[in-house]
Amino acid sequence: MKKVSAKLKLTAWNSLLMILMTSIVITIILCFSDNIIITSSKTLLTRVVQDNANELEFEDGVLDIDDIDFFDDNVYTLLYSQDGVRIEGNLPEEFANEPPLRNKEITQVMIDGTTYYMYDILTHIEDYHLPMWVRGVLAVDEVANATNSILRMAIFFMPFFTILGTIGCYIIAKHTFQPIDKIVKIAEEISGSDNLSLRIDLKSGSEEIYKLANTFDKMFGHLESAFEAERQFSQNVSHELRTPTAVILSQCEYAIDNNATTQDKQEALEVVRKQATKMSKLISDLLGLIRIERGIEKPEFAKIDFSELVTLVCEEQRAILPQITTFNYNVSPNIILNADQTMMIRLVTNLLSNSFRYGKENGTTNLIFKQNDNEISLSIEDDGIGIAYENQEKIWHRFYQVDSARTAEKSESMGLGLSMVEQIAKLHNAKVSLKSEIDKGSIFTVTFLK
Repeated sequence: MKKVSAKLKLTAWNSLLMILMTSIVITIILCFSDNIIITSSKTLLTRVVQDNANELEFEDGVLDIDDIDFFDDNVYTLLYSQDGVRIEGNLPEEFANEPPLRNKEITQVMIDGTTYYMYDILTHIEDYHLPMWVRGVLAVDEVANATNSILRMAIFFMPFFTILGTIGCYIIAKHTFQPIDKIVKIAEEISGSDNLSLRIDLKSGSEEIYKLANTFDKMFGHLESAFEAERQFSQNVSHELRTPTAVILSQCEYAIDNNATTQDKQEALEVVRKQATKMSKLISDLLGLIRIERGIEKPEFAKIDFSELVTLVCEEQRAILPQITTFNYNVSPNIILNADQTMMIRLVTNLLSNSFRYGKENGTTNLIFKQNDNEISLSIEDDGIGIAYENQEKIWHRFYQVDSARTAEKSESMGLGLSMVEQIAKLHNAKVSLKSEIDKGSIFTVTFLK
């Protein structure tokens, strides 16, 4: 069964609501129309009589009645003397005699099937020695006819307005849901073609729809980056493992050859051991990096003497670095940091190894560790080959090597060290920065907030 779209649902609910409200209004009007007619008739009658009474004036010894409207809003107005003698105005033709006057009372008279309301006021005119009666007469049926005409018009036009409102609601809903249709279309295209470079790129729409589309675009961007990273990762792993695997296979074939001597076999085993060690280190570093990135290996924060830790790492690295390299370090004492000790050792070691690896012959590496007012900084500077500006963002990517041939020759690096440094820094809310120039060297700085 085909599902109903949200546009039609919204339009249908709006139409039902309008029909329900229209029916309720019409029912209320029909139920209370008589009371409404009676109340409105009495209000109209008393207002007109009171207004006319207020218009009576006595000037220069003459009663001024020029401002009196003797037939206004279907109300007949009559003036009587204090004794009840009519002075001005006429009763409707159906009246055969004069009904008695009653001050400020509304009386009802039925004549030939027509209901009349009468209202009398005994008013005192300024500077006039005798009071006067002002009477108003209103045929209720005339008010009822006018009200019924309005009611019939309402009943006639309400369905029209309901239909018009339904059409308007559908047009508005269709316009509102157009961006969602675009989102669905782009999502279907991505699903069908695996092209994650497509974007919704919504130019206009409500704030909520725009935020939704913008969120989807960001999600597609993250997915594209993730898939591209995984693709590159797979290629790099395959590439890094292909060479040692091929070497191991060739050396095994060479060792089992009937003509191979004991020395040949020993040399082949040494090559196999070396390549297997390289693969083991690659797998170990890779798993460590993945565990950090995925949050599997979480830091165990504790207050550590970071100055002592950096000093120990520097002493260890000095013992194993090439003798032709000059290594200087200046560590400020008693700097305490809340951090994971194992990860901090790995961070400092990787940065130093990277500096030694890309340093020039007879080059120099300087480490400075100090504390300012609000931050702790670790800077490692070398005068090595440097990194081109366009490649400086790439060095944080897994398996990226500035000079892969030189790196493999010197230390068998797989290009995972700096990626691990970046991830460890993020876990400690630290920032890693780089300043580098070709053939002048590089400065890596890790900044920790206190």
